[in-house]
Amino acid sequence: MLRRPGPLGVSWTLVLERLLPYPLGAVVRIFRKHRDLRQSQRELRQLCHPLRALAPELARIFRELGRAAGLKERSIRVGVLPGLDNASSYGKHRFIIGRELVEIGDRRLLYGVVAHEIAHDVLRHSELTYRWQQYLPLIGEGIPVVEIIGMFGLKAYSRHHEYEADTTATEILEKAGQPRWVMRYALEVLRDKLGSDGGGWFSTHPSSSNRIERLPAVPR
Repeated sequence: MLRRPGPLGVSWTLVLERLLPYPLGAVVRIFRKHRDLRQSQRELRQLCHPLRALAPELARIFRELGRAAGLKERSIRVGVLPGLDNASSYGKHRFIIGRELVEIGDRRLLYGVVAHEIAHDVLRHSELTYRWQQYLPLIGEGIPVVEIIGMFGLKAYSRHHEYEADTTATEILEKAGQPRWVMRYALEVLRDKLGSDGGGWFSTHPSSSNRIERLPAVPR
C-alpha cells in the first residue's frame, strides 16, 4: 500500500492519528483507511489491459462471456498476474486472473472462473463491498464490539455474494452457449487443486462443497 511520506519517510496521517486524542485520531484513521482503499483499487486497475493484449484463447473466453453478460468488449480490462491460482473482479469491468490458472490449459475451468467474476461485476459486488468497507468505520471505529460485529457482517455479506455470483454465472454460461454445469466443474477443480474446502464464519467465501451442491451436476 502506497502512502505519501513525510520528510522522515513516515506517513503524515499515521503520525497524526497517533498524536491526536480520541475522537480526532479516529477520524484521521478513518480517512487513512479510505485513502489506502482507493489507492489499492487504482493500483489494481492499472494492471489491467484491453482484451487485445491477452493470449487469444483467454481473450475469446472473456469476449464471449462478456457479450453474454451485456458488457461491451472495449470496456473489459484484464490483468494476468503470477503467483495467483484464482481470479478477482474489481468493478468497472476490471478483472485479475492468475497466470498459473491460465497455464493449466483447462478451457472449462477458465470458462467457469471467468463467468463467476463477470457475474460479480454485473451484480456490482465489488462496488457494494467497497461502500461497506468505506462507511463501516464511521459507525464502529474505536468500539471493539461494533467492529467485531461489522467484521463478521462483512464476511457474511461476501459469502452471500459468492452464492449469488455462482447462480448468475450459470445463466451467463448458458447465454454464451456453454453448459450450465461448467460453474460447478470449475469449483470442483479448484477445490481439488487447492486441497481445502474453505468456508466458515471467518471466511469471505462459503465452503466449496456448499457452493457445489447448489449448482447443476457435472455429467459423469
